[in-house]
Amino acid sequence: MNGSDDGKEPIVTVIDALREQAKVELLNGRTDLALKVMQAEGDAVARDLERFRATQDAARLDFERFRMMFESVISYGGLAIKALLLLNGGAALALLALIGHLAAAAQSSAQPLIFGLSGPILSFGWGAFVAAAAAGGAYLSQYFYQYHSDDKWLQAGVAIHVLTVASVLGGYGLFLWGLYHSVNAFAIVPST
Repeated sequence: MNGSDDGKEPIVTVIDALREQAKVELLNGRTDLALKVMQAEGDAVARDLERFRATQDAARLDFERFRMMFESVISYGGLAIKALLLLNGGAALALLALIGHLAAAAQSSAQPLIFGLSGPILSFGWGAFVAAAAAGGAYLSQYFYQYHSDDKWLQAGVAIHVLTVASVLGGYGLFLWGLYHSVNAFAIVPST
């Protein structure tokens, strides 16, 4: 990109040379039309260069904003998947521990509760599976976005992305369903 030894861009070097030549000619008393045109052209090129640099700087800022937003979207998406896995996995483990405790106590009154919690455990288990699958989907969509410039691969990336977002939302739905039915399972247990 640098074409001269002093670190200036080649166009800047040309502009500076034109300006210096114009100053020398003016100092020597030559004020003819060609000199004025040369100076005007040099000034026009300098203005165009400044506009180009301003446009380039604006494009860099836009790209930097886009990159930062993209990184934050990726980060928040990862957090949503981790939260989904933590919620569903933790709930499934907690209910499995409760059922294990109730089964070890071998109380016949606990049978309806154990049966009532089987659906919520299944829901939480599927929610944890969906979270793990969503992590894989997030990886695949980014792989297709980054490494494949062909339209069919970009479309595949978008499709996987949409499917991943829908599955994460579905995973949160599975958690809410499991939570609702867990509460209902405790409601049917007779108090002793």
